This record gives sequence, structure tokens and C-alpha cells, in this order.
Amino acid sequence: MLDTTSTATIILLAAATALLLAAMLYPSTLLRWLQRKRYQYEVTFSLYMLTPTEKFIFSAFLPKPPPPFHRPRPVPSRPVPPGPKPNVSSLPRNDTCEC
Repeated sequence: MLDTTSTATIILLAAATALLLAAMLYPSTLLRWLQRKRYQYEVTFSLYMLTPTEKFIFSAFLPKPPPPFHRPRPVPSRPVPPGPKPNVSSLPRNDTCEC
């Protein structure tokens, strides 16, 4: 019997193989999709009227989006009440410390 890791690996490899096979059988569909995305990019930023050098310079200075796993820290909904302060006299003393 296969464990879950092996099963997941087999499913992932099968999906990658199917995607690769589809790209090999229908290259025109993939090419058309890439061309459409490039056209949408050029129209969105009005790059279609620039020379290739100007397009490269503009794209080099275009702000990049944040990394995909960047998540801001959650803000606590209510403040945490302060706990009791420790009694300093009850803490052990270390007289050998050369601080």
C-alpha cells in the first residue's frame, strides 16, 4: 500500500506530465495565450507605441509586486491586560556575574 507522500508525488507527476503533453500537442494555444498577455501588458501601460529599447527601459524601472508569501502582521483586536509584576526580591541572585 502507498503512503500519502508517495500518492501525492504520483498525482503531482501525473499533472505535470499532462500539462507538458498538452503544451506539446497544442503549442498554438499556449503561444496565443502568451501573446495575449503580452498585448494586455503593453496596452495597460501604453507601451505599444514605444520602441523595443524604450519598452525595456520602462519595464526595468516598473515597480515589482511584493513577494507572494508576504503577509502583514495581524493587529490585535484588543489590548492584552498587563500581568502581575514579578517580585524582584524572590529571584535568585548571582553574585559571580561580571556584567
